[in-house]
Amino acid sequence: MESLFKAKKCSKCGQEKTLDQFYKNKKSQDGFKARCKKCDRDNLKSNKRIILTPKIGFKYCSKCKQEKSVDQFSILKTTKDELNSWCRGCVNKGGRERYQRNKQRKRKGKKIYDKRYYEKNKEKVRYKAKKYYLKNKSKMIAKNKEWRKTEKGKALGIRNNHKRKDLFKNAICDLTAKQWEEIKKAQNYKCAYCGETKHLYRDHIVPVSKGGDLTKSNIQGLCISCNSKKSNKIDSTAFTLILKS
Repeated sequence: MESLFKAKKCSKCGQEKTLDQFYKNKKSQDGFKARCKKCDRDNLKSNKRIILTPKIGFKYCSKCKQEKSVDQFSILKTTKDELNSWCRGCVNKGGRERYQRNKQRKRKGKKIYDKRYYEKNKEKVRYKAKKYYLKNKSKMIAKNKEWRKTEKGKALGIRNNHKRKDLFKNAICDLTAKQWEEIKKAQNYKCAYCGETKHLYRDHIVPVSKGGDLTKSNIQGLCISCNSKKSNKIDSTAFTLILKS
C-alpha cells in the first residue's frame, strides 16, 4: 500500500501524481502506465470513433465526411456493406494526387519494365503493333502527320536528315538518270516486291545505314508502300524474281 503513495510524473500533463492515479502496466519498468488515469481517459475520448447512422440508400464518406447516395460509392466486396469507404470523387482525387507525387518514379520504372519486356518478347510486341497499325491505319497516318508538325516532330526530322547526309558522305554515289531508267526497264516498270505497275522509287538493296552505296548494282525500283515496308532491311530476292519473269 505504501508504494501506491509514491509520486510519478505523467508524460501527458507533466504533473506529479501518486501511483494510485496511474493504471497498471506489466510491460513498463515500474509496472504503471506513463500517462495518468485522467489523461488516459481523455485520450480515449478524443480518439473514440463517432459512428454515424446515415439514411437508407445513403452512406458517409470517411474521407470528405459527407453523406452521399450509395451509387456514388464503388463496390468493394471485402467490406460489410460491400461498398468502398471513400466516395468515387475522393478515390479519383486521391489517385490523381498519388500519381502526381510518384509521376517521375513511375515513368522511370515503366520505361525500364517496357525495355526488359520488349527484349524478352520482341516478336510478340512487333506482331501486336503491326496488327494494331493495320486495324487503325488511317487513324495512325493522320496522327503521325500531326505529330511531325509539332516541335518534337520537326526536331526529329532535322536530326534524321543530318544523319542521312552524313551516311551519304561516306557512300559511293554514281547512279545516273540513264542507269535508273535501265533498272526500271529491266523490271518492266513493275514494283520488285508486289509486281504491280506503279510509280517506282529508288530503293537501296543494301541500305545506306548498313554500308550500301547509291550505285546501279545496289538499286531496285519499289512502289511507295513496299519501299516503306522494306524499311532498312536487306532483301533482293523479289528483284531477282521479277527479272526472271
